[in-house]
Amino acid sequence: VERLGDTRQQVRQDACELLLSMFSTMGPQYLLQKMARFWNHRAWKVRHGVLQTVAEAIAAETPGILKSKDQNEYIITQVVNLMEDPNE
Repeated sequence: VERLGDTRQQVRQDACELLLSMFSTMGPQYLLQKMARFWNHRAWKVRHGVLQTVAEAIAAETPGILKSKDQNEYIITQVVNLMEDPNE
């Protein structure tokens, strides 16, 4: 997941593709738990990469990504936290 913050676009894209394949094989619940600490990572590119990966998993209709209400609320809460203005 740290590679989502790499300075090279190709490395970031490869990391995103790897995570997307892991969503399909390991299941979204497990992977979202493992990625939880990266929603608040100090590097903005990592936070952006996590958001992009989850968005692509949802767009690709990865099985189980939006299956439970708790999981949906968790994802929405994390996205809203990323979009909040820390200066308000």
